[in-house]
Amino acid sequence: VATVVVQLAEEGHFALDDPVTPYLGGVVLPGEDPGNPITIRHLLTHTSGLAGGFSSVPVWADTVPRNLDRFLDEGLRIQGPPEEAVRYSNPAFAVLARLVEAVTGEDFRDEVAARIWEPLGMASTAFAPTPRMEELLAVPYRPHPESGALEPLARTRFAEWPAGGAWGTVE
Repeated sequence: VATVVVQLAEEGHFALDDPVTPYLGGVVLPGEDPGNPITIRHLLTHTSGLAGGFSSVPVWADTVPRNLDRFLDEGLRIQGPPEEAVRYSNPAFAVLARLVEAVTGEDFRDEVAARIWEPLGMASTAFAPTPRMEELLAVPYRPHPESGALEPLARTRFAEWPAGGAWGTVE
């Protein structure tokens, strides 16, 4: 997310210290103070004041990625003014993904593939594991709470897409 945002800034689409709201194509950050707006840099550095968020869903669930506008409408909460504190915020990166879509007119996933994965030859990287990748992914394990024996876990991913939403293999 951050790489594509910085690429767009370097191309002159916006400055990192610009308020983000005018670039979001109508998305509103609920509770934002117009006198102290959230900037693109605030989002990148986790100093936006947006609440954090982490919840998981099964890797193969069809609930992710959900529409960014809907997620932002339902999932954003401001906890404080920008630069008051560092609050690690996965939802802030969803705002940045929406910024990429609004500025480029392209789907975020396509933009990442075109700008990063394809030029680097990352043919085995995707926002959800493909059946071919499934064969190559490591199986997560955890100790059983009583016996200590290792038991396989179901794979999960962040519901706060696109945070933590890329999968890749050594290939």
